[in-house]
Amino acid sequence: MKKVKIIILYFGKFPNYYSLWEHSARKNSNYEFLIFNDRYGSEHSSHNLKYIKTSFAKIQNKFYEVLGNGIVLDSPYKLNDYRPTFGQVFAQEIGSADFWGFADVDVILGNLSQYISVSDFDYYDKIGNRGHLQLFANTKEMNGLYLKKNKFGFDFKYVSSHRGAFHFDEMWGINGIASTQGVKEKEIDNIADISTKKFLFDNSLNTFYFYREGNLFKQRAEKVLEPVSYIHLQKRPMRVCFKNSVSWNDNFKILPDRFISYSADISSMRVE
Repeated sequence: MKKVKIIILYFGKFPNYYSLWEHSARKNSNYEFLIFNDRYGSEHSSHNLKYIKTSFAKIQNKFYEVLGNGIVLDSPYKLNDYRPTFGQVFAQEIGSADFWGFADVDVILGNLSQYISVSDFDYYDKIGNRGHLQLFANTKEMNGLYLKKNKFGFDFKYVSSHRGAFHFDEMWGINGIASTQGVKEKEIDNIADISTKKFLFDNSLNTFYFYREGNLFKQRAEKVLEPVSYIHLQKRPMRVCFKNSVSWNDNFKILPDRFISYSADISSMRVE
């Protein structure tokens, strides 16, 4: 199996359902998550989740040392524009891993190995095209991809010298560069990217998401399940309606505004 390290930079209070993200990340044991943050240190690390406690100021200096003092990095949110540089900025932490990447924590992950196979890592140089989750081959060419020409959006020189968010970690940045440069890339299928403009999923009271033992499903009709790679909740306000951490165990339902424990047997349900 290929070695993959996913780097997360997060400063401030984590989402109130962060423990559910942690659980879904641990289930994806083929991936190692390095979480640079100002809340938790190494004592919080477990399994494939490694916590590095630091400050935004220290992270700023790390980027300045590698990319130069002339870059604009004036807020934690601006870090999203620098995600495509992680291969160089965090070269020491990535080490000899085959792939590195970045991800969001306002998600619940399904079983990623159902959507990203071992052969995908052999064939593709870039996997995923959204800010929620992207992976890059740990090569000199891919680590410096962000510096290449972009026919379809912004280039790094412009983004790194201006304030504001340019979404350089996805469509107007690294994805346009990858297309311009002819990079072999693969999309991650069956993502549930939840809109913040609508309360209900699919405008239906009958649609919800169901997590069980490391797998994520969408249910639209009784006894019919659609596999999902991960659900992106886009900072949607959510309540965690579990009496305690044991009550939900490895089985819960995701409703439009809450997580609830759910003990139904899915063995009789049809997966489409």
